[in-house]
Amino acid sequence: MDEKPKLEDLSDDDFIVVCNPTHAPRVKNVTIRQCDFCGGDVWLADSTKSALPEKYYIACGTCIEPTMDEAQFQLPTDEQIKDMAEHLGRSFDELKAEIVSVFEKRNKVVKHNNRAKKYEEN
Repeated sequence: MDEKPKLEDLSDDDFIVVCNPTHAPRVKNVTIRQCDFCGGDVWLADSTKSALPEKYYIACGTCIEPTMDEAQFQLPTDEQIKDMAEHLGRSFDELKAEIVSVFEKRNKVVKHNNRAKKYEEN
């Protein structure tokens, strides 16, 4: 049996896709995969699969939660946003604008906080 990776052992360059557990709501066209860190079942949407690099890790929300304050997030692709908009019954353009705004603000704060933390450590 392969040993599971640990989040703290990954580098900033490692790509982690965060997926909802199978007891949570989901968009259409998903497959069940397992969290690479705890082995729990999660939904992986086809729209997400098409945007993944060759090497990536899958994490459930429970496993990724302790690192959320330090992580920067990649914006979802248009295909992922279309899936979310359809699932939520929202306009694609409005949802995309909202997501872009939230992600950009959040990533700016995280980047600033990470720089401040590194400065304090030196």
